[in-house]
Amino acid sequence: MKLRDLAIAEVSGELGRAVGSAARPERRRAGLVLKLTDADGHVGLGEASPLPGFSPDSLDSCRAALERLELGVLEARVTGPESLLDGLLRARALLPPGSPAAAFALETALLDLACKRAQRSPFELLEQTPLSRLERSAVLDGTLPDALDRAGELVGLGYSTLKVKLGARWEPALETLTRLGGIAGLKLRADANQSLAAGDLVPALPRLAALDIEFLEEPCAPEAWPALPRQRPPLALDESLAGVTSAGLPALVRASGARVVVLKPMALGGFSACLDLARAARACDCEVVVTHLFDGPIALRAACVLGLIVQSPALAAGVAPHAGLAVWPALQETIDSGAALEPGLFQAGVSPPGYWERLHE
Repeated sequence: MKLRDLAIAEVSGELGRAVGSAARPERRRAGLVLKLTDADGHVGLGEASPLPGFSPDSLDSCRAALERLELGVLEARVTGPESLLDGLLRARALLPPGSPAAAFALETALLDLACKRAQRSPFELLEQTPLSRLERSAVLDGTLPDALDRAGELVGLGYSTLKVKLGARWEPALETLTRLGGIAGLKLRADANQSLAAGDLVPALPRLAALDIEFLEEPCAPEAWPALPRQRPPLALDESLAGVTSAGLPALVRASGARVVVLKPMALGGFSACLDLARAARACDCEVVVTHLFDGPIALRAACVLGLIVQSPALAAGVAPHAGLAVWPALQETIDSGAALEPGLFQAGVSPPGYWERLHE
């Protein structure tokens, strides 16, 4: 693979609705788009959109890491008899440690470029068999009455799984979950982003368990999970996966008693890291859920590709459109609300032609 050019563009703006967590809402979102061009003019796009408070890297550190890449060295890393996944691993080793968003951008751009060059799907090049479809869940703010109105809109669009964010004051969100529990066929999840004190969970967990929610993400620090009341929903690891390798995951699962592993490729380092973690999670008898970090559409599309490979079929992936997309030029054909995502959508690659130009309109 002969590379001719590497370019970076920034996208940023104010959001109409906050993203992140109830404890740390973000009203601004920013990201970088990495463009790799080969000698034949094929273009591959990747995205680095670290989220303050959730990512170990920053926009500036991502830019610095990507700008330091030398095309000749990168070419050598991805050229050879190994599989594409081996090439991705060799390429990401050129980035400094603690750069998961930059690694996701690099891997996605290389995968996109390889797909364009070979006119083959990401699943073929990664030697993975995709799911036939990917069910999606959406995130819901836990505040009444707007939450109920928004839930009604999402159900009307075809979503059957909703996740409610819990803040340090969990009572309003619990009331929302209780009201949503009356909607026939609707599956519910809750996410506290470690915002709850272990003592506050004692009265909350039995009530959550009675609602039969699918799982509760990160109620507090995982080391406190084993001491929580037995009457509780299944617990899911999310933020606690930062810096955890596939070799270290079994110990974390045993210590916490987690039953679900939530993979955010922007926070964990992209395809190679998430594929390894997914294999380790399945070996621990944990379900796997792929979701986003309120990224832009390039990263969201790449997360959909990952979800079609590693997502537990019985659960919905958290890859629905979200408020963080508002600052980006739209990729509506990729993230149309309520539609199932079929592998055929990705046959031509990860990003569509012309998107780089739209970033500069």
